[in-house]
Amino acid sequence: MKIERKAMKKTITILLVLVMGISAFSQETIEKNKTTVYATVGYGWVLTSTHINAERLIWEPGHTLFNELWLRGSFGAFSGIFDIDGYSAIVSAQSISKGNKLHWDIGLGFTYSHGMTSGNALLPAGNLGLRFQKPDNSLLVRAGVGFPEFVYLSAGYAF
Repeated sequence: MKIERKAMKKTITILLVLVMGISAFSQETIEKNKTTVYATVGYGWVLTSTHINAERLIWEPGHTLFNELWLRGSFGAFSGIFDIDGYSAIVSAQSISKGNKLHWDIGLGFTYSHGMTSGNALLPAGNLGLRFQKPDNSLLVRAGVGFPEFVYLSAGYAF
């Protein structure tokens, strides 16, 4: 009887250790997306613009309101009704608010434009909008107002 109890205790102990070990290794950590790529279409009274954008997460200060800082690079073209055609390149810092799905998206930087004014120009760039992106999902949608995109809508992918 003592041998059976010892064998049973040993078997239960081995099973508990295996179950606890398997459950400890099965816990998944959510990998945060650190790069985004998206297309933007903008419209402003006399101009229409399209841009391809790439962003990279560069800092997470951990504040409760704005907790991520991204570096954004963008290149696109614009066209207007008064024979205003050209292209622009944007470099900006994007601050993203903390949220589960919906985030404030605020950016400030510079745009190099060719054709918007008489020739080339280095102009301020900025935007204020909302970004819909779940932490564990790769799809993102942005909407807001800014320069040089004017009223914009974006859709893209995070990885």
